[in-house]
Amino acid sequence: MSVVEPLPHEAAVELAVVLALDSCAHAGTRGLVIKGIASQQQGLRGRRRVGDVDVLVPPGAKEDVVNVLRTRGWEARHEDADRATFPRHSTTMYHRAWPCDIDVHDQFPGVTVAAADAFEFLWERRATFTAAGRGVTTLDRASHVVVLALHSLRTLDRERNRVDLVDLVDLVGRAPRGAPHAPSKVFDAAVALGALGTARPFLERVEPSAQPTWPAAPREWRLRTLFPDGVGRRCVAVVLGIGPAPVRSLLAAVRADDATLRKRDIAAGSDRATSRRLRAARLLAALRALVRFVGSADRIRAVRSPEQYDELRRASI
Repeated sequence: MSVVEPLPHEAAVELAVVLALDSCAHAGTRGLVIKGIASQQQGLRGRRRVGDVDVLVPPGAKEDVVNVLRTRGWEARHEDADRATFPRHSTTMYHRAWPCDIDVHDQFPGVTVAAADAFEFLWERRATFTAAGRGVTTLDRASHVVVLALHSLRTLDRERNRVDLVDLVDLVGRAPRGAPHAPSKVFDAAVALGALGTARPFLERVEPSAQPTWPAAPREWRLRTLFPDGVGRRCVAVVLGIGPAPVRSLLAAVRADDATLRKRDIAAGSDRATSRRLRAARLLAALRALVRFVGSADRIRAVRSPEQYDELRRASI
């Protein structure tokens, strides 16, 4: 019997990039590869293992691309059932024979202009890089910097994201005036994408001479970035009365349906013993998150107040 060797990870990522854009073409739409391998190819992020492939498509096209991937053996990962606390911006697809996922986005957190306008702006300025011998469409460097900064700012509690943001500040801050990722060009891209308020802690460092009228970061962004874990975010929703029936949402989250329980473990069985194990692990994680929440009065105030949010985020970098 012949042994089938697993696909090497780096090769799989490059092939998944091509596959993602080919799926866009078969769905009759356009796609832009973002973050990951694209940002490395552009020199915006250091070389390291890329976990997945992200592709941005126009609003309304995500399900079409997802359906094409399904015909090719890819499946959607389970997602949290609470859409009020966790608004959807992408669908994550996996294949049991591939070591990387494909995330299909139709919007990007922190970009506040209409998704259609954002996509057309990015498409008009698109750039290319090479993956698996093919030309691949991606963002121009200035816009890509904004997207990478927003990605890091979204979960600054993760050490890797903090390091990435500091590195990005250094890279852009040292860029000469005419560079594709010069501070002024990054700032202009942030304005066009409606990211002045959400990317402010980053922009203030790379373009300190700019004195715009800073818009307030939306409350959804303040909540998302200050409370990245689900329990903390739902507790804030209860305290501040955010969303419909926040108490019911919190109780439902603790109980969790089967899809939510298995969203981090696609190989988990459906037997009762496995369900009990997953539920116990979720409750333990919820208790830990609740302990963190009790000591987060400053963050709760920052969700209420855009001014306090800006001060807190400025001090966190």
